[in-house]
Amino acid sequence: MNDVKTDDQTSTVSLVQGIVGDIGELIKHEVRYARAEFQSDLAKMKTAAAILFTGVAAGFVGLVLIALMAVHGLHYASLPAHPDLATTGLPMWACYGIVGAIFLVLGGIMGWVGADRLGRVNPLPDKSLQNVQKDVSWIANQTANSK
Repeated sequence: MNDVKTDDQTSTVSLVQGIVGDIGELIKHEVRYARAEFQSDLAKMKTAAAILFTGVAAGFVGLVLIALMAVHGLHYASLPAHPDLATTGLPMWACYGIVGAIFLVLGGIMGWVGADRLGRVNPLPDKSLQNVQKDVSWIANQTANSK
């Protein structure tokens, strides 16, 4: 009779060890999958950041040139139609101030929108987290059904 109880205990211990080993393997696979997903997302982010930085740098140079053109255009447009008139147009410093204020307002609006969108970004590996949640619920169901 002791032999039967020992065999039952041995098979239960073996079963529990097998379950624990399977859970360990499952966790290892999920960690590898999450790491691979994270590295893939990181590589995509690096590429996107490099392209974005290059675009921002080129856009900044263009913006500076456009701003200078706008200042000189505003100054030229404010000059009187007839050079004989005694009145002069806007001073150059006023033209720089007007164009600078316009760019400050636009930059503030774009910065606010960009910060809002950046706050909505989720850098977590969502697919891996969903898989882990499914695995945990499956394990919970299996252990609840075995009782």
